[in-house]
Amino acid sequence: MAGPKHTENTDALRELNESWESAKAELSRLRESVEQAVRMGGAQGELGRRRSEREAALLKLGEAFYKLVQDGAVDVPAALKRAVGEVKAKEAELLRQQADIAAILKEAEALVEKSRKTPTKKRSK
Repeated sequence: MAGPKHTENTDALRELNESWESAKAELSRLRESVEQAVRMGGAQGELGRRRSEREAALLKLGEAFYKLVQDGAVDVPAALKRAVGEVKAKEAELLRQQADIAAILKEAEALVEKSRKTPTKKRSK
C-alpha cells in the first residue's frame, strides 16, 4: 500500500516543484522588465536634462547675439531680421509693462501718503 501514496506524494511534489520553477522564471522576467523600465526612465530623464541644458545654451547664444546686434557690432542676416524684430517688439512690450507697474506703484504711494496727511474725523456719540 505504500506504493500509491508514495506516487501521489511524488506527483504532488513534482507539481509543486514545477510551479515553483515557473514562478521563479516569471519573477525573473518581471525583474528584467522592471530593470529595463528603470533604465528607460533614467535615460529619458537624462535626455530631458540635456535638452534643458541645450535650450539654456541656445538662450545664452541668442542673448549674446542680440546684444551684439544692439551694439551694432554685428549686421543682422536677412534670415534673422524678422526674429530680431520680434525680440525688439517684445522688449518694447516689457518696457511698457514696467512703466505701467511703476505708475501704479507711484499712484498707490500717493494715495497712502494722502491718507496719512488727511486727519481722520472723530465720530460723535
